[in-house]
Amino acid sequence: MSPHKKAQALLRSAKIKFITFSLCGAAFVIGSCYIFYGYHQHLVERQTSYLKLYEVIGNQLLLVNQIALTSEKYFADEEGQANPAIKAQMQKRVEESNTENEALRKWLVENKFVNNPDVESIVDSDQFNLRFDRFMEAAKSLYSPDNKSWTATQDAVHYLSTSGRKNLSAILDLVKTNLESRQTAFFTTLRRTSIYLACVFIFLFLIIWALVFRPLYVTAQDLHQELANSLLTAESASRSKTDFLANISHEIRTPMTAILGYAEFLQDPEIDRDEVQEAVQIISQNSHHLMSLINEILDVSKIESGKFTISNEHFDLPRFLNEFFSLINVHATEKGIELKFKNKGHIPKSVVTDPKRLKQILFNVVGNAIKFTDFGFVTMTVSYFQNASSGILSFLVEDTGCGIPERK
Repeated sequence: MSPHKKAQALLRSAKIKFITFSLCGAAFVIGSCYIFYGYHQHLVERQTSYLKLYEVIGNQLLLVNQIALTSEKYFADEEGQANPAIKAQMQKRVEESNTENEALRKWLVENKFVNNPDVESIVDSDQFNLRFDRFMEAAKSLYSPDNKSWTATQDAVHYLSTSGRKNLSAILDLVKTNLESRQTAFFTTLRRTSIYLACVFIFLFLIIWALVFRPLYVTAQDLHQELANSLLTAESASRSKTDFLANISHEIRTPMTAILGYAEFLQDPEIDRDEVQEAVQIISQNSHHLMSLINEILDVSKIESGKFTISNEHFDLPRFLNEFFSLINVHATEKGIELKFKNKGHIPKSVVTDPKRLKQILFNVVGNAIKFTDFGFVTMTVSYFQNASSGILSFLVEDTGCGIPERK
């Protein structure tokens, strides 16, 4: 895959990851917010109900105390008569207390979801109802026209200001205390919920970072590394192309020199027919080699476009080696070194491979050996190894040159 296609694939993968993880993160955030919103609404509704009950209980407790205080101001004569203003005030307090009691009963019916058995067991008990009804009856008797007994008036006033007030106020105070403890627990829960909410949002941030931003960061790093590698590969390919063109220009001069030399040689009218035939053959061989070098230049373009192919075919190995020797030996002769070809063991007459690519490889390897050898010789040993299914053709090149440094 080309660097450009790899970069496009990484970009597509990054886009898909971003969309997928963004949708997952958004769904997670929306779901968490919905859950916390519902829980918060539940807490608010419970607290609103508690505040309403607290208000009703507080009003009821206030009215009970006001009725008791009003009864203490109740100055009746021996016939049970009292100040009309006190009677009207008492009647008003009793009616208000009955209204608040009805509000309390309504709250108990409408707010079963509050789930406060302590409050319900107190305000909805027979004991509370009995004491409340008795307290209200005693208060009503003070302004009732049927009450003509001085003793009954004194008993009612005494009950309202002492035992009745104490018993009913104690029950209402107990409910109020319970509600206050509930409110304290509510605010404690609210504070804990805030802490939990902060922790959840931190967790959400970490999840979003892990699922969205971290993959994007890693993908960006991979893309950056891939682009850097692609740039290095492109620079390396550019250098290789430059080196190839520099080397191929030298390789082109070798067959051109042979062609021009023998062309000048053919201009001599005194040469015999055998020498002419040999010169024409050498010119033909070098022309084919020059054509192969031109094909190598074209192969570079094929490699870059991904259209480079290798074709296997049968060819005569001894003839191939003789042609290759006659071509490469010109370069060795120019440098004044000896080029030797040796066979090790049995060499098959026909082999199957790509002769064009094999010639390119041998020209590069043997050509470099000649290039870096200033004196002595260059030897290429050809050997063949047969295994169960196929054979291996080996070429070993030795020279007396400077060699390759260990650091390279």
